[in-house]
Amino acid sequence: RLAESHSYLAPLVGAAMEPRDMPGLDARLDAEAGLALAGLERGFRLLDTIAQLAPLLGLFGTVLGMIEAFQSLQAIGPAAAPAVPDLMRVLEGDEPARKDGEPSLVGPAMAVLGAIGPAAEPAVPGIAGFLENDNADQRRAASLCLLKLGPTARAAVPNLAETIRDPVIDIQLAAIQALAAIGPDARSALPALEALRKEGGRMKAMAASAIDKIEQ
Repeated sequence: RLAESHSYLAPLVGAAMEPRDMPGLDARLDAEAGLALAGLERGFRLLDTIAQLAPLLGLFGTVLGMIEAFQSLQAIGPAAAPAVPDLMRVLEGDEPARKDGEPSLVGPAMAVLGAIGPAAEPAVPGIAGFLENDNADQRRAASLCLLKLGPTARAAVPNLAETIRDPVIDIQLAAIQALAAIGPDARSALPALEALRKEGGRMKAMAASAIDKIEQ
């Protein structure tokens, strides 16, 4: 029955039942105890993450509550990955009604996705769509988010290749840097970057640097 048990204590109890004069018994008991504790610690880390996220996700529903939640999620970083589906819904327009003067949640949501990192990859197409938005603040938030995601943002390369012509300088710069951060997977953007480099101007050096990083 002990051999069939799924309890984390089963190997430890099994080792303890060995004859006391068995060579190396103490060392085996120590090893089994260490493995059991390591398994428990992994479970505690998961519970800790859930405990942090649960009250934050409960704030979703009001603009101010969601902004507060987003700020906390951004601080948590990759451990906030369970919130990705909710953040994607915000990008898709599932926001609570805003009162006059209340900000959009799109920018804060993208800041969290950038902090989460690779686990935010399913949101990349939605983020990339904001690069074509008339709202410069949302284009800026999208380009900075994709920059933070680095190679994870490879699906946004076509959008970023167009955004390097954005009329707003810092958005243009962030798009160039995002392509550089993506690296070799951004090769399809090389013609656009090369054209920008040949035109000279203040973006020439940034375009050249991005080309070098992509071609590595």
